[in-house]
Amino acid sequence: MHIISCNIQRGFDEKINILTDKFSYPEILCLQETVSNTKIINESKIYQDGNYKIISNTIDNNYLGTSMLIRNDIEFNDKTTNVINIYGPPGSTKEKQNFFQSLHNHIINIYNEKEYYILIGDFNVTENKIDSKNDTYYSQIVIDLLINITKIIEISDVFRNKFPDKILYTWSNTRGSASRIDRAYISNNLLTSVTHLNHHPNTKSDHKILSLKINLDSYRWGRGFWKFNNSVLTNNNYKSAITKFWEFWQKEKTNFRHSNEWWDKGKQEIQSITKTFCIAISKIKQSKLKLLYSCLEDEEQTQKPDQNKINKIKNDITHIEDYKNEGYIIRSKLDINITDKSNIDIYKIAEEKNACNKKITQLQNNHGEIHTTKQDIPYMNIIQIYIHLKT
Repeated sequence: MHIISCNIQRGFDEKINILTDKFSYPEILCLQETVSNTKIINESKIYQDGNYKIISNTIDNNYLGTSMLIRNDIEFNDKTTNVINIYGPPGSTKEKQNFFQSLHNHIINIYNEKEYYILIGDFNVTENKIDSKNDTYYSQIVIDLLINITKIIEISDVFRNKFPDKILYTWSNTRGSASRIDRAYISNNLLTSVTHLNHHPNTKSDHKILSLKINLDSYRWGRGFWKFNNSVLTNNNYKSAITKFWEFWQKEKTNFRHSNEWWDKGKQEIQSITKTFCIAISKIKQSKLKLLYSCLEDEEQTQKPDQNKINKIKNDITHIEDYKNEGYIIRSKLDINITDKSNIDIYKIAEEKNACNKKITQLQNNHGEIHTTKQDIPYMNIIQIYIHLKT
C-alpha cells in the first residue's frame, strides 16, 4: 500500500494531477491545506477519471481543509486499516489544545485493538526538540495529548523509529525556520512491514511530500528478466567497451565448431558487459541521489537558505528519478504505444510479474518427450537443433 501525504498550500485541482502523476497513482493521498472546490465535495464526484473517491472537508478559514483520495481498486488483506488524515491548527496554543483533545476523544471512541491505525499529515507540532530547528515552543499539554493518542492506539512515528537521532525537516521558510511537522505514525506491529519512507522536495509548497509504502502481503518478488536498455548506446565509455570486445571476439570465431555457438557465446558476453555497465551507472546515480537529498537537507537547515540553490537541487533530484522511471518502462516489456506512460505503477507491476514464474522445471525434446533433470536431456538433440539454426 502506497500512501502520499502533503500540505499542498492551496491549488487542489492543479496539484492533485501533479501528485498522482509523480507518484504513479498511489492507493491513498492525504492532503492538507487544500481549500478544495466545495462543489466537487458536496456532489461527491469521483475524481481523476474514475480512479479515486474523494473524502474532504473545508473550513471557512481560508487556509484550512483536508482531502483524502482513495483509489477505487484499492485492495487490503482481511484486517481493517484506519487511515486518519491530520491537519493540526497552525494558530494559537488554545486552538491546538482543542484540536488534539477532540482527536483524543474520537480515538478513544473508535479504537479496536484488532485493527491497524495510520495517523498521517501535517501536525503543526513536534514531540521532540530534535525535530525543530529553532526550538519552537509548543505547549506541553498539546504534546502530552498527542503522545497519549499514540499510546492508546499503539502507534509509532515511522521516521523516528527508523532514525532515532537523525535530523530532518519537512517544512522550512526563507527566514531560516524549519521543523519536522509532517509525519506518519503507524501501528507498532506494522513497523517491520514498511518497505519505503521518503520525503520528496516539493517546488509547489514549502512542505516536503511524505511517501510511505507498507507491504501488507507476505511474499517477495524475485529479479525480473533482463532487457537491453538502449539509453547506454549514447554513452561513449560503453561504446568503447563493446567495440574493444567485438574486435577481440571476431578473432575467437575459429575456436568454435559452429558459428551459432560462437554467436550465442558472444551475445552472452555482450549482455554481461552491458549488465555490469548499467549496474555501475545505477550505483553512481543512486549515490548522487543520496548526496542531493543530503545537500538539500543541509541547505534547508542553514540560517539563511539559498532558495535558488534549493530549487536547482530539487530539479536535479527530479531528473534522476525520471531516469529511474524510464528503467521500469523498459524492463516491463509493455507496449508504450498502448499503455499510459504517466502511470509508472503499471510498469512496476508488469516488471514484477515478469519475475514471478521464470524458473524452468522441465524441457521437451524434438520427439515430444518431457525431461525434468539435466542428466535426462539428450545432448545430441540440442546439438542437432543448433546445426539446423546455422545460416
